Amino acid sequence: MMKKKALIVTLSFLSLGAIFFTSCEKESIQSELLDESKVGESIVRVQYNDTLIIRKGISGVLNGSGEFSFKLEMLGKDYMNILTLGFEEGTYPTNINVAKYFFSELGEDVFDSEGEKIGKTGEFGSSLDISRPQYSSGYIKINRVNKLARAVNGEFKIKIFPPLMNELNLRPFEVQGEFINLRYDRVEAQYFDATVDGKSFVSGSAFAQIEEENLVVNSSSSVSEESIKLKFNKDLEQGVYGSVSIEGTYVSPLGVVYNTSKELTKSSLHVRKNESNVISASFTLQLKNKQGGVIEVKGGDFRLPY
Repeated sequence: MMKKKALIVTLSFLSLGAIFFTSCEKESIQSELLDESKVGESIVRVQYNDTLIIRKGISGVLNGSGEFSFKLEMLGKDYMNILTLGFEEGTYPTNINVAKYFFSELGEDVFDSEGEKIGKTGEFGSSLDISRPQYSSGYIKINRVNKLARAVNGEFKIKIFPPLMNELNLRPFEVQGEFINLRYDRVEAQYFDATVDGKSFVSGSAFAQIEEENLVVNSSSSVSEESIKLKFNKDLEQGVYGSVSIEGTYVSPLGVVYNTSKELTKSSLHVRKNESNVISASFTLQLKNKQGGVIEVKGGDFRLPY
């Protein structure tokens, strides 16, 4: 009998240990997804002209039109601007999503105040073949976008066409490479994005305001009766916060109300900046309705004044 009790106690302890370590592991994984300092170093590898170039610390820009771009320093003073007209995972042909290449050794001579030649004005080539604009000169492929940590992975293979009749008789050449954990910034003054159960939430209006000790964020869809509401402490500093720190409500197009609750633990908030009456953050929500139906809001991202 004593052996049986000891066995039960041992099994119970092991079960608790398994639950403890599983919970810690889940928390660690979630933190890595949210915290940009934990998703790895930003690296771009480029192969061209029989040369491998590795650049670190590069960041891109996502503008208000949804265009993504980043600048890549090449050999010498040359550089290339890579652009996609969208920011979803997929492949973007470079005769439409035109990359531009700056040739620093082309153009007119440049002299200093003492008449010494110091370089050239430079000229641009691109991935667009002017004589054959329909010709597919390559691609830029976005493999993964981590909107919470603002990092993107992808690859590219682009043929660059130098300016016609250039003095160095440069011919078209191929640039191939990949970008890993490439950070990006958004340049809009304010925005609100989210995906609800895999469908984009199209925000028509969004605002943030202080209510007692909390900061409340409201956003309404421009194409339906959907809305999302967030509430959290107004004094939260930069960092990653779990489900106990954020409350959320989602109203579906049919008027069904979903709320966060204590038993749902997948909600999280990543505050990037909260100063000068402007809040910039990303979030995920796990919510349920009165009937017990559960939905998830992912890829939440906003920057709003208050």
